[in-house]
Amino acid sequence: SGKRTFILNFKQICETINREPRIVLRYLLKELGASGSADEDVAVIHGMFSPRLVRNLIERFIKEYVYCPVCGSPDTLYKKERKMIQLKCMACGAVSPVRPF
Repeated sequence: SGKRTFILNFKQICETINREPRIVLRYLLKELGASGSADEDVAVIHGMFSPRLVRNLIERFIKEYVYCPVCGSPDTLYKKERKMIQLKCMACGAVSPVRPF
């Protein structure tokens, strides 16, 4: 026990993609089947995961939950309405449902 994976620039990543750290962390933990937490800057995931795997998951999150599927702009907002999660694009105005996690 005691093996942990640290994402040192976690806050910076979340700010760059304009998503709440808790949402990004929840996605990562669910995909990895792990527990973990995030403080001001750093995410800590319980278990050893390769940097490549973590990076791939963050990229997948961005593809699925940041980029507008209509115009491809990253300038989107993540909205939760009832059980539906939607991406609202600030560039083209499209509202697209996304898969909940």
